[in-house]
Amino acid sequence: MKKVLLFGVCLALPALADFTPDSHAPAGVMYDHLHKQGEWMIGYRAMHQRFDDIRHGGGDVGRADLVAAGYSVAPTNMTMTMHMLEIMYAPTDDLTLMVMPQYMTMDMTMTPVGDGGHGHGHGDHGDADVHHGSHSHAVSGLGDTAIAALYRLGRIGDQEFIGTLGVSVPTGDVHKKNADGTFMHYGMQIGSGTWDLLPSLTYLGRHGDFSWGAQTGAVLRMEDSNEAGFAFGDRYHLTGWGAWRLASWVS
Repeated sequence: MKKVLLFGVCLALPALADFTPDSHAPAGVMYDHLHKQGEWMIGYRAMHQRFDDIRHGGGDVGRADLVAAGYSVAPTNMTMTMHMLEIMYAPTDDLTLMVMPQYMTMDMTMTPVGDGGHGHGHGDHGDADVHHGSHSHAVSGLGDTAIAALYRLGRIGDQEFIGTLGVSVPTGDVHKKNADGTFMHYGMQIGSGTWDLLPSLTYLGRHGDFSWGAQTGAVLRMEDSNEAGFAFGDRYHLTGWGAWRLASWVS
């Protein structure tokens, strides 16, 4: 099971008075708004994820399945927290530039399966006699940095389209190792290690106190492997949202 908590705040200069509580999409949506010429915005986002179960396809994976597959230990939970700073500047009314550095922290708790972690075939990786009980490991550091340009493609009345082209710079570490010197698995590495393309298309609409939007985008890996010898797969997303302004300060 995956649990996600999102939080975001922003400060825009000099036009803070022009903001309404529905000026932005929900905290999990990026690249959803432009600024007026000369405006700056500084924002902060936090995301916390927790994973509690092991699954294969649509079903849970039990200890017996792990033993049969040859594994000696299994994760009981994993948490990831991301802190992201957004720095935005608009050289024109139709173009907004954006830089987003981030800081990552991750930790995972492991527990033995089967007979307590002794000898279960190919899954041991030589450490079956090392872990005799639950143990944890954690990593933290600067993650990848996104640089993006948002451009207004067109506007019809209270509806508009925004196109975004971004690049993820591999500033996050992909060489994290365990205490015994072995390579920490891919999900616990701080960054992707590859230059990634970040395109998206956003549609926004408004009628009276009701506003809505939709966005489609992707993370496209531009390299077959990073310095550590691996690469993550491409990612695609499609999302939509709606908001009703209840008062001048809440929606």
